[in-house]
Amino acid sequence: MDMTQAGEYEGFVQALRWTLKHLYDPAELRQSPLLPILVPNASSDGASRLRTILTDAVEKLQPAPGIPSQANLWRIYHVMRQRYVEHFTQQEVATNLAISKRQLARLETAGLQSLADSLWARH
Repeated sequence: MDMTQAGEYEGFVQALRWTLKHLYDPAELRQSPLLPILVPNASSDGASRLRTILTDAVEKLQPAPGIPSQANLWRIYHVMRQRYVEHFTQQEVATNLAISKRQLARLETAGLQSLADSLWARH
């Protein structure tokens, strides 16, 4: 990846973080910089389509059967699902998973990176 692509990718990651935080706010989703990238030719239902693409991408983070339930992949999946699909607060997720907020932040960063890598490769 050259420097231009690296800068574009970092912008993509920042836009993804912002968009995930506004996943259930249609007015904000219509303003997302990801809308023209992930939903080209978006019409009036562009926000809804963007939400579906992102929630489906989070679901695709679910590890394959046979991966031990204590594996970090499962924790990352649960963090991303609870934070963004189920719309729990950081404190609620940390409590649900019996982890510290600091550990939650690390897992959330790893999940965001995995999600960004997946979406970047596809789009």
